[in-house]
Formats: sequence, C-alpha cells, structure tokens
Amino acid sequence: MKHPQPDTGSVRDPEVVVMGENVSRMKHSHDAGSSIWGILLIFSGAVFLYNSTGVLPWEIWNDILSFWPLLLVLGGLHALLGNSPLSRLILLVVSVFVFGTVFILTAGRWNPALVKGLPREMLQFTGVVESMLKKP
Repeated sequence: MKHPQPDTGSVRDPEVVVMGENVSRMKHSHDAGSSIWGILLIFSGAVFLYNSTGVLPWEIWNDILSFWPLLLVLGGLHALLGNSPLSRLILLVVSVFVFGTVFILTAGRWNPALVKGLPREMLQFTGVVESMLKKP
C-alpha cells in the first residue's frame, strides 16, 4: 500500500499568532530611535570597558549621568524629524556628535591621555563647552 506523498511544490511559512495578531509576516522597521539607543550602548560599553581595565575610574559615571537631559533632546529631535531615511541619517550624525562630545568631556577630565591625540580644533571646542558647563 502506497502512502500519499506530501505536496512539496508550495512551501508556506507557518503562521505565528501572538495575542490575536499575525506576527509571522511582520516587517521589522528600523527607526531613528533605535540608532540613538545603539550609539548610547556603544559609548556606554566603551566606558565600562575603560572602567574594567582601570583606564577610567568608576566615578566618571557621575559626570556622564549629569548629561541625561541630552537624551530628551535627542528624543525630541526624533519626534520632530520623523522616520525618513534622511532624518535617520541626521539623527545618527547628531547622536554620534553628542555622545562623542560627552565622552571627550568626561574622559578628558579623568584621563587626559585618552584625548591627547585628538585634533586641536576638537579639543578647543570641548574646552569651550566645558568652560560653559562649569558651575560658578
């Protein structure tokens, strides 16, 4: 007796339903907000690495956390710019600049050798920003 062979001509993806919604064919969108968090994780990971190796002290986190309002600014920019490819690029560049500047300001204060090799123009800019942020 022959058993019927399964039809292999049309292979379909199984449907996955979660809480009544078919998620098997959902497209994953990459929005600008995930870029902000990705860059934040990269810079935070770099600081943790420097902490673990003794290049930077753990006290640097007090300085870094004083810049938390910048996350609100970046979130506001994300809300204003939308989710077009150009706005994602703009937010990516602004995020790298913002987190990079915070890193240079804080790491340079605790370990000047880390920022010694940076271009003079960049260090002059951060010096101006640092003098603006000093408490009277």
